[in-house]
Amino acid sequence: MAEVPLSTSSVIFDGKTFTPILWTHPLWLDYGRDNYAGVTWSNVPTADGRRLFIGWMSNWDYANEIPTENFRSAMTVARALRLAHNGEHLVVASEPVKEVESLRREPLSLADENHLRYGNFRELLA
Repeated sequence: MAEVPLSTSSVIFDGKTFTPILWTHPLWLDYGRDNYAGVTWSNVPTADGRRLFIGWMSNWDYANEIPTENFRSAMTVARALRLAHNGEHLVVASEPVKEVESLRREPLSLADENHLRYGNFRELLA
């Protein structure tokens, strides 16, 4: 396999030192060309202790061609970043913030077309 050029995803961190390396594949925090420009918050209270992250889901190859009637692009779910050991070295891991749990409701079955808010499930498939 060909080596991937150095990038921010091609670094090993041992807890003290960042060491650049060449990989045969990148280690993406978010995979895919439509997840771009992730940012972290700098004003999270110290008592909270989390590093919070959100990414923009779009791509400049077509961003200006997306209709703007209802929305244009989107943000990812906010996530907490942490260092995790993958068995070989430390990597940056992410998981949805705990606050997302408050949005959960009883699951709905798509087999029951009456649960759809806008139209009939079978009509959507036609």
